[in-house]
Amino acid sequence: MNKILIVEDEISSAEMLTFVLKEEGYFVAVAANGKEALAALRENSIDLVLCDLMMPVMDGRELCRAMKLDPSMQSIPIVIMSAAPEISVSHLADEGCEYACFMRKPLDLDLLATTIRNLVTTS
Repeated sequence: MNKILIVEDEISSAEMLTFVLKEEGYFVAVAANGKEALAALRENSIDLVLCDLMMPVMDGRELCRAMKLDPSMQSIPIVIMSAAPEISVSHLADEGCEYACFMRKPLDLDLLATTIRNLVTTS
């Protein structure tokens, strides 16, 4: 069973994503920010990170950069989610934020499920 780490500070969004991904057959862990996510990544074998971009304590950009600097986390695919209209793929790349996929909120749940399925089978 593939393990997905949801990094989301909005409780209702984290709960909805947890429900959807469990229905798809994934084991799901949740972190409220990047700092909690790094701790979860160090303690668990995670196959994919589904990460909100704007969060308190440590945001999604910082988490991406920290994961890419840690050899034990470099190969874990990251799906970035954001509702911020000013955020663009090129903007994130310019900031050194490496990720496998960017998805705009509100999420298309069918597309999310397909994207995750494709990423965990190829990683």
